[in-house]
This record gives sequence, C-alpha cells and structure tokens, in this order.
Amino acid sequence: LYKNAHTKQASLIKEILEKVRSSIYYSVSDSYLKFINPKKKTKTTKNFSTWSDLKTIPFHWSFDFSHILTDGGFDIVIANPPYVDSEQMTKKQKKYREMLVKTFDSTKGNWDLYIPFFERSMQLCKSDGILCLISPNKWLYIGYGHELRSILSNNLIKLTNCDDVDVFGTEAENSPVISSFKKQLALQEIKIDRFVSDYTINENPPIPRKILELDNWGMLISPYVDTLLQLLKEENRLSDY
Repeated sequence: LYKNAHTKQASLIKEILEKVRSSIYYSVSDSYLKFINPKKKTKTTKNFSTWSDLKTIPFHWSFDFSHILTDGGFDIVIANPPYVDSEQMTKKQKKYREMLVKTFDSTKGNWDLYIPFFERSMQLCKSDGILCLISPNKWLYIGYGHELRSILSNNLIKLTNCDDVDVFGTEAENSPVISSFKKQLALQEIKIDRFVSDYTINENPPIPRKILELDNWGMLISPYVDTLLQLLKEENRLSDY
C-alpha cells in the first residue's frame, strides 16, 4: 500500500503497517515459542527484533509473503537448509522435531533437519516453479531419505555432485550435492554434473528417469555412474547364460 504513496504519507503508512506487523508477529511467535519449548521462560517484547531467544525466532511465510503465496507461490526457491542431525535434534529440539513429524510427510525414520526443507520449499513454489537446494547427499541413498525420494521422484531434473571440491571449508564433514527440481512433471531424463577440483563442471550423459527406483538413487552421485548406467542398459544378464 505505502509503495503507491508519496513522501510523508508513505512514511506514515509504512510506520503504521510495521506496528501492525510487529503486533501480529509478537502474538503468533510468542505462542509458537511457548509450544516448542514450554519449560523455557522466553522474555519477549512486542519489538520481536530484540527478543533474547534469537536462535529460535520463527519466520511466518504466509504473513511476510502473503501477496506471493496467494498468487500461487515463488517462481524459484534457492535454499541451503540447516545441517542438523537427528541425534542433536532429539536431545535439544525434541518438541520442534515432534511438530515437524506431524507437519511433513518426508519426516520418516531417523531423518535430519534438512529433509523437511525440501518438502516445504516445493510447497512454496508455483505450479511451474523451480527449486534448487544444496544439502548433504545422504538423502539420495540412506533409509530416512526414502519418503523424500518418493515425494520428489517425478520432479528431479538435475544433480551436481560436489564431492571433489571444498564447498564449505575443510572442517565440513558433509558431502554436499546441489539438487534441482521442477514442480511440474519433469522431463524423462535427469542431468548429472560433477564439480572437479578446479571448480569447473564435468557433465555426464543424462540418465533416463525410468531406470530409477527409490532404492538406487545413490548411483547418481557415484564416480562410476557411466559404468553403472551401461550395466543397467544391458539387456543380457549373467542369469541368461
């Protein structure tokens, strides 16, 4: 509204809207924080930017981006979700973890925190939107990624393997992969790229989507993906002889 106003009028409208926003944010966020951590006495004020519990201030998509979400969502979502493992969450964020289990279909098994970010990011996209996340590559082959692979099986369009480059510094323990998706039904082939040591990209031949099953996605990040692809294409098997 204030974008269409001028000078003092615009400043006044903006000030009023920010006060309304702060009041709503305070009410919603205060209830949320009490829900996920009922034993902790959080000192909140109506100026949410000064909260003492800064690590857990929630972000309300439907409020801050209502004009985008009511129009169908974002054209593209790019994300680097938090790499928090299940053990740490169970010890320090048990209530929050329980809430995520009830909210997302992908939170099955011993899942890590980055898993529901895929699902939520897809929800925020328009029907023809694009999604791109950098995350640990474990979701492609580990048991707790099975449900997420099922959800995204028709949407994956490209993987870029980062095993050979230092993405987050030498102390990082995760092997990251960049995963790209299209919310509409994707093409029948999946592009596979790999960063080499000088940060140039080596492009592998695309993989037919039809050969993928929910338990063999790990081959997409294998250094021997070309060989594995040839074996899968072979019509004759040892059992035929």
